[in-house]
Amino acid sequence: MKESKSRLFICVLALATLLNIAFVMAPGTALGEGDDGSEEIAYEDVSSDALEEGESEDDSSTDSEPLLYPSRDNYEPIASFDEWYDAETGEWLIGVDVSEWNGWIDWEAVKDSGVKFAILRCGGTYEGSSTPYTDEKFEHNARECERVGLPYGVYFYSTAYDAWSAAIEAEYVANLLADYNPSLPVFLDLEYVELSEPENAGPLTEVARTFCGRIAAAGKLPGIYSSASWWEYLLTDPCFDQWAKWVAQYDGHCDVECDCWQYDDDGDMPGFDWPVDLNVWFAK
Repeated sequence: MKESKSRLFICVLALATLLNIAFVMAPGTALGEGDDGSEEIAYEDVSSDALEEGESEDDSSTDSEPLLYPSRDNYEPIASFDEWYDAETGEWLIGVDVSEWNGWIDWEAVKDSGVKFAILRCGGTYEGSSTPYTDEKFEHNARECERVGLPYGVYFYSTAYDAWSAAIEAEYVANLLADYNPSLPVFLDLEYVELSEPENAGPLTEVARTFCGRIAAAGKLPGIYSSASWWEYLLTDPCFDQWAKWVAQYDGHCDVECDCWQYDDDGDMPGFDWPVDLNVWFAK
């Protein structure tokens, strides 16, 4: 979901920044000094901490962009198209999923734009180890969702390869969420590339059983996130049907019956300075 995409995004951003600096600097101009001698702040220097204190890269006011909805014409439904919205209110059940990579978020603007839910990364496990970490923005994002009254769930990026490593992740998440009450599921994010071969279907099933069992025991709703291809070839055991299912597929339709569909990984909407993932929650 975010890990490989974020690293690629940062590399591209860094290259573009260097090219831009090389283009605008006159010969002999020191980095960080403008043509008129004033100090210039590099793009990377505008930190999330500065933004949290009320600063912004662009103080000019702009009209809010409309939400980007999936195309009804291109959608190939598992169920009826009517399940994309709340039949009682006629409102779309559109949501976002975020992590520290999205930077500072104006959650009031997000809610006012029409977003109905959020799924927050609470943490993950470092690749090549069994050491979990907490997303740097999780506490802030969770408290903000609670403050503005936006329903939220969470996800945890997993690199677990067996029941033992999954138990470490599950215990970490259960303890982390002890002081939070997400109304949507706690999703295990299964997309670690080292486990993408067919022979890992069995171990991934054990990982899911262990994690979801512990999360359920903690009084939370368990769920699994993965790509449509993983759902088709790896996550096929019947046990997966008992947990919430979140599917990533970006070609205009969803081939897997699911509870939540991540249909765009490059959305543009109010409240965000960076592109954001967009999702549809299928009303039951």
